[in-house]
Amino acid sequence: MHSHYTTTASTVCVALDVGKANLTIFQVRVTNQLGQGLNVTLHCKLKYNDLGIHVLQYQQYFEWKFHNICGTTHFHCYLQSQQGNNAFDIYRQGMCNQHCNRFIRTWGTCLETHKPRYKTFRYAWPPSSNSDVKG
Repeated sequence: MHSHYTTTASTVCVALDVGKANLTIFQVRVTNQLGQGLNVTLHCKLKYNDLGIHVLQYQQYFEWKFHNICGTTHFHCYLQSQQGNNAFDIYRQGMCNQHCNRFIRTWGTCLETHKPRYKTFRYAWPPSSNSDVKG
């Protein structure tokens, strides 16, 4: 079972020329790769668009699609697991191409991108945190 969500993350732009707007569809996917029996609680949101709280079992993913019309879309996520808690920017303009793939692993979160060439960015779990997922 996988969770899918489509949003129109379109910030109102001053003097937006609709004919020149970027109507490319962007996709973000977060996959739990912590291991068998280890769940991740994920809460992602845009400034005015809360994507809700999702519990992902091993190998499950949550994904959403959006239009980055003004080039200012910025999604932020909080996650909680037995490894600890973390907060991070999951999508910001220029962070990745049309497909952002984030993997939650035992050593931290990983962003894999193909822009301009294949790269992996790693973000370790914070040393120690025991608070709940923020809402």
